[in-house]
Amino acid sequence: MLKLIVLQLLLASCSLGLFHDQPIEQMVIYLQPDEIHVQDALSMIQSIYTKNGVHIYCHNEDSFKIGNIFQTIMLQLITKEPNAKYAQYKAATPLGVRQAHLEGHECHEGKLMSGRTKTVHYISLPAHAAACYGIYTDEAYNLTMLQYPDDGERSTWFVLGLMLWLSASLMGQSFSSCYVVAVALGLHFTGWGIVCGTLILAGDYGMKSLQPVSTNFKLVLERYPTSVALILVLAAWLMYRLCEAHQSLWRFKYVQQVYFRLLRGIAYYLILNASGHKYFGWICVAMLLPQPELYRFVKRLRDETIRARRTWFPPRARTLLTEEEFEAQTRLETRRALSHLRQQVHETSPSWKQMAHLQTPCRFVRFMGCGDQRSDENTVNEELPENCRATEPNVALLEHLTTAINNSCSSASVSSTDARNQNRHYSRTMRSLRAESR
Repeated sequence: MLKLIVLQLLLASCSLGLFHDQPIEQMVIYLQPDEIHVQDALSMIQSIYTKNGVHIYCHNEDSFKIGNIFQTIMLQLITKEPNAKYAQYKAATPLGVRQAHLEGHECHEGKLMSGRTKTVHYISLPAHAAACYGIYTDEAYNLTMLQYPDDGERSTWFVLGLMLWLSASLMGQSFSSCYVVAVALGLHFTGWGIVCGTLILAGDYGMKSLQPVSTNFKLVLERYPTSVALILVLAAWLMYRLCEAHQSLWRFKYVQQVYFRLLRGIAYYLILNASGHKYFGWICVAMLLPQPELYRFVKRLRDETIRARRTWFPPRARTLLTEEEFEAQTRLETRRALSHLRQQVHETSPSWKQMAHLQTPCRFVRFMGCGDQRSDENTVNEELPENCRATEPNVALLEHLTTAINNSCSSASVSSTDARNQNRHYSRTMRSLRAESR
């Protein structure tokens, strides 16, 4: 009998020694959906004379398709004894799992939360990426990968978020929808509070086993159905009473705007977390985000940036011109503009038609002869610009102007004669009207 025991010990030690000498790739077990992996517990002799290792389970990356947009992958760990002692690790590669085990970076996901039998635990895995799971324990367990290509919960989130985004404009104008939204938010946050309270009672004050929240809530509901149902009903009633008590705030415009933004925010949150793919949610939100809201956000961000920059780096104070400087600048700019105009007229002589429209040709001649279009009283003590001194008079232009002046003078004399006749006729008419009135 003693020889048989010694022989078993030698065989076990040799087999385990060969196992530890193998590369880490040969120690990995690749998971398949709904395939159960059974690991027996170590006997007392094996636990004394052998060194246990980390059992690593991996699954390959699934290509992103239309059929697996809302895919969910979870590991179901069933231990033989309630509250079994084990350590678990998660990483993207088997080497990462071994490194986490050596450094003591344990994953607490689903460890403290279990069902009614206290033997079932759930660990979430990435839906569209490769991942590895490692477990270190001396006790027996069963491990199964549960894969749901079309998770009903995730698809419901997406449809609900899309419908909420479409109906946000209508719901934002109705106070009756506030009751439904308030009750839904109350139930959601109450579920978080129930899971956190259960973890605190279990001794997890750091909330290391909080994820996945929805699965943990289902486990708590399975263990304490009556208590959880009463807490949820109480939370819904309190949120309803809270909305009813603050109904008078609905008359304010900004309250309705905040409620509309809240509906849109909830819709974006549901759509963003509906799929396990890291880009699908962001693409959908970017497509649904309307341009006016994006423009307002960018404008608000730009205004805040400008305000912060002016606060941190105030601009220099601008020095304004005095009255004397302003008048001097005005005279300078006026002279510059008049000299430019005079130069253009000298270069291109005006036509007869243009000169016929001159109302005061004499003043125009003075202007072209380096005068000024202002009255002579204001130009007595002013110096002429250098452009006027350097510009020679245009002979052809002066001839045109002389003819135009003669025509304008003759027309002026005729017009003055007609005006005198009209005045005489008008005065005679007024005298006759006065005589008749008398």
